[in-house]
Amino acid sequence: PAVGRFLKNAWNKEPVITVSCGIGLLACVLPALSPLTKYTGMMNQAIPYNYPGRFFHVLSHVHSSEIHKTLLKYFIFL
Repeated sequence: PAVGRFLKNAWNKEPVITVSCGIGLLACVLPALSPLTKYTGMMNQAIPYNYPGRFFHVLSHVHSSEIHKTLLKYFIFL
């Protein structure tokens, strides 16, 4: 009863703020209720974080300035 009274009063005084708070609350709650969350977690566990290969092996042994140059070479000048 008190929550309903509060929401009715908030809706009558500031409907835009009430709607934006409702949307924000839904944005926080819906991912936990989504069935896709389960499958996303399963995929994240199954896929390795570091992939084997020459490119990532090279990046782990160079300085950050060299990483930027390497990224520019590989991704901008394709």
